[in-house]
Amino acid sequence: MTPQRLMLAGLLVTCGVGTWAIRQPLPSSHQVLGGETAAAAFRPSEGQKSNGPKLIEFAPGEISQVMTGVLQENQPQVYRLRAFESQVMTAVLDGNARMTLLREAGGSIDKSAEQTRRWTGQMPASEVYEIQVTGSGHYSLDLVISPQRSKTAPKTATKQAKTVPKQS
Repeated sequence: MTPQRLMLAGLLVTCGVGTWAIRQPLPSSHQVLGGETAAAAFRPSEGQKSNGPKLIEFAPGEISQVMTGVLQENQPQVYRLRAFESQVMTAVLDGNARMTLLREAGGSIDKSAEQTRRWTGQMPASEVYEIQVTGSGHYSLDLVISPQRSKTAPKTATKQAKTVPKQS
């Protein structure tokens, strides 16, 4: 495990989601984007060509992904993922690049999510988010996200103990 991944894992544990993340799987990749409505939610910035959006998928039980690529000037790489309200996400970008994390309506998640190399925060709503990576040259985007918390605790069946009379 790289030092950056260890640091990100430590951050998640510090935020109180580390042990919970190990036990709960993330939604399947089929749940990440909600169909054509989500696919049409984002458009490339005016005057910029795009390399085409890429879906960030998490296998069951995974909480991180690393995306790599090579950027040409004025050709951002766009990533999309579905995240749920209150999930904690950390994004770290290496290389000669910057990223902006956008909400489904197009505005940035918050001011610190604009033209940055590192961002950690709680997702404000359950929706499709976009990460726009801009710059030039090779880059690596490390993404860690806590699992979705269930709204209600699962019901568990309880067994009643039977008392068997002692036979003599």
